[in-house]
Amino acid sequence: AEAMRVASEALEAQHDLILPADTSLVTQPLNYLRDPIAVMRGGEFTVPLPDGAKCLSVANDGLTVEPRAAEATVRVASGARAGLHPLAWEWTLPVEGQNTRLWRTVDFRVVESPLTAQLRPLRLLRKDTRQQMTVVLTGLIDQSLTGSIELPVPPGWQIEATRQPFVLPPRGMTRVAFSVKTGVGVDETTPVKLRVSVGESVALEQTEPVSLASNRPT
Repeated sequence: AEAMRVASEALEAQHDLILPADTSLVTQPLNYLRDPIAVMRGGEFTVPLPDGAKCLSVANDGLTVEPRAAEATVRVASGARAGLHPLAWEWTLPVEGQNTRLWRTVDFRVVESPLTAQLRPLRLLRKDTRQQMTVVLTGLIDQSLTGSIELPVPPGWQIEATRQPFVLPPRGMTRVAFSVKTGVGVDETTPVKLRVSVGESVALEQTEPVSLASNRPT
């Protein structure tokens, strides 16, 4: 029983490995970022680099890298393929007389739009009554966004302030409320267009079907 107990315990062993001073040791890839950096087509992003680091590879066309002393600028072409673009960096670190080569991978996710938008609610309780609709914005990139949301007025609707500004923190969420009123004779389901602009450019445009109550007594 004693022999079985000893055999089941974890054992540690230490060995000294003697190598010539000019030996180059290579580590396993180090990825310090849990989530990919999301960047928009036609934009750019700056990543920090260790001293002496250089870019090893660009996995796909559409991304260019400009390394400098302590950082690198990654530029994303307007025609870059949406999806994951892994990049690798390498640098040399002297450790106890040996030159140890280190590298890490940084994943960039190219997105067509820097945000998503949802219109809520998708069912209004009563016709001919002023109600509130909310646009929920979610950021997809590691940069703050400023812009405007526009709800073009559907036939038979009234919307106060059809265009409103927003500020969206990096990878954050914000809500923008609109005051709406629908006429009695409008259709039971109305397509409501939603247009989101970042700066002067339209970043997102979509249409949501909004159903309307009939106001019949129950």
